[in-house]
Amino acid sequence: MMRRPVSDVQRGVSLIETGLVLVVMGVMLSAIMAGHNQSGGRTPAADAAAQDAVVAAVFAFAIRNNRLPCPDVDGDDLEDYDSNTGMCTASDLHSGGVPFKSLGLTYSSGVANTVGTKLVYGVYRAGADPQADLAQAVPRAVVGAGGSGAPDYTGLDALRQAVRNAAARPASNGEVYVTGDDAGAGAADCNNIVANAAFVVAYAGPTNADRTGGDFDGAHLPQGWSAAAPHWNAVRTNTCFVGPGKQATAMYDDVVRAVSFPELLGALSQ
Repeated sequence: MMRRPVSDVQRGVSLIETGLVLVVMGVMLSAIMAGHNQSGGRTPAADAAAQDAVVAAVFAFAIRNNRLPCPDVDGDDLEDYDSNTGMCTASDLHSGGVPFKSLGLTYSSGVANTVGTKLVYGVYRAGADPQADLAQAVPRAVVGAGGSGAPDYTGLDALRQAVRNAAARPASNGEVYVTGDDAGAGAADCNNIVANAAFVVAYAGPTNADRTGGDFDGAHLPQGWSAAAPHWNAVRTNTCFVGPGKQATAMYDDVVRAVSFPELLGALSQ
């Protein structure tokens, strides 16, 4: 018999409600991008709104599909997901572009030259371990002390259990993680592993502030940012992201939104 803890009983999000949420987010993102194109520039508030729209869309995708989306690495705005295997197209695929179309997000023409190619999405894969890979939709078991080892959870309950399993694993630089912020969380250095994240949406900022390499500044995305499209394939194996608390400086204007395991679990339990 499938177990379904009372504390985790899904209160339910209907397809209609989810559809309305996606429509609103799509319209919002389209308006944001149109504003960018018409003005010829960007504002921090508009960029933050676009980033938040992506995060909200990932939450909605998870509720609909019982998993998180895979990154887009070929530039078609679709997640690189193999429906035959039920997994991302490669076990080492950690980061890439935002799969806008898979998320149901629309945007105005010209976005590829504004915010679209300056956003990197990374997701926790657990080495494609089916018990903790957040991009898989499979039955899950409780992992760890006292766990039965049997796949007791299905559907959205299974994704919730995968999040718990991921949170129980030791911090690793082999999975998407945040480093420090050059302040309270320590050095913004990829050798400083602060915590793994369920998923990350990183924005390169309006300029190449450090004037080196690609649009992203600082320690994260060490593989670089290819000048030739598709940009995202250059960062497919990246797992390191600077801590969200790092303040903007003359040499750093990136913005990182890292969603923790507890935050994702909360979003899945509304």
